[in-house]
Amino acid sequence: MTRYFFHVHDGPHEHIDKMGEELPDRRAALNEATRYTGEAIRDIDGKLQPDVDWSLDVTDYEGQPVYRIVVSAKVAC
Repeated sequence: MTRYFFHVHDGPHEHIDKMGEELPDRRAALNEATRYTGEAIRDIDGKLQPDVDWSLDVTDYEGQPVYRIVVSAKVAC
């Protein structure tokens, strides 16, 4: 099992995961990241601003990037 960390960036705000979660592999980390993102999107509930990204970075126990999920709204030209 490997420990993965899930860091949230919401415009100027960020939450750095210091505890992490033990998961069997990278695929399980991606599954957890997409589940978390789905829940977070429900919580955004009208607060997403154009050109301000919400992202979830997944890193391994060494701090190396594994995945990044980005949610953004862009103004259509």
